Amino acid sequence: MRSCLGYAKIRWMGDNEQAVGGEPKLIRVARKVVWWKPPEEALAYPERFIAQVMVWGNWEDVQVTRHHFGSEIFVSVLDTPPPGVFDQASWVYWNNVYGRRPTPPLPRRFG
Repeated sequence: MRSCLGYAKIRWMGDNEQAVGGEPKLIRVARKVVWWKPPEEALAYPERFIAQVMVWGNWEDVQVTRHHFGSEIFVSVLDTPPPGVFDQASWVYWNNVYGRRPTPPLPRRFG
């Protein structure tokens, strides 16, 4: 698997998307949705990061993330979601966004 961090650095240097205060927007999103880790560490695991955006991010966070990673990874996260991240409302919403009806069962952390 390719490192998200390396990919994101290339994209940041190419488009210079800066949030208020000069911080790259994707770093700002990572600080927000994975608040317990440094943003570089959060971005090193793209599927987990995307799942966090899908649960905790707002519309702008989703758009920034899609700009950097594309929509395909959002579908991939729904195919193999990290257990324990999605709540019922987010799970139903994102499955509906991608036309997955009926919504599959919410992944469980244990058994």
